[in-house]
Amino acid sequence: MAHFVVDESDRIERIELPGGEWVDVIGQLSLFERKRLLGAVLYGQRQRQLSQMQRKRDGEEAAEEDEAEAYMESYAAAETAGLVVGIKAWSFKDSAGEPIPVTREWIRKLDDFTGEFISQQLDRLWARRGEEEAKNSGAPGARTSAAKRRSPRNSAG
Repeated sequence: MAHFVVDESDRIERIELPGGEWVDVIGQLSLFERKRLLGAVLYGQRQRQLSQMQRKRDGEEAAEEDEAEAYMESYAAAETAGLVVGIKAWSFKDSAGEPIPVTREWIRKLDDFTGEFISQQLDRLWARRGEEEAKNSGAPGARTSAAKRRSPRNSAG
């Protein structure tokens, strides 16, 4: 089953945080999860476009501040989507010592340092996994690239 992401527990990796806390994340994305992340980016872009089109139809001039705000909101949503998909557990506790649940709401409340640290770790982990799997699994994309390089049509110019 080398080409399938079946058991989530087999792909969990722990990110150690400064101070002894930890976050468990998905170390390998399925195709569906990767496409969900892409969808979050595309959805944000589409929402901005629709908002701009609506203002034009209504005869309103789009204020630069409104466009900047819409861009920032869609960027933040897309970045947060990676954390929502990736984070599966963490050691964070509230002031009463109770575990804080992993939810979109709590993920959005992560402080800047923690959120960026986890995001960077996910980026490295997912990029590394993608590169390793393309090289080692004989993925169709890897064979296609090699075949194109050897193609007489490509070498003829």
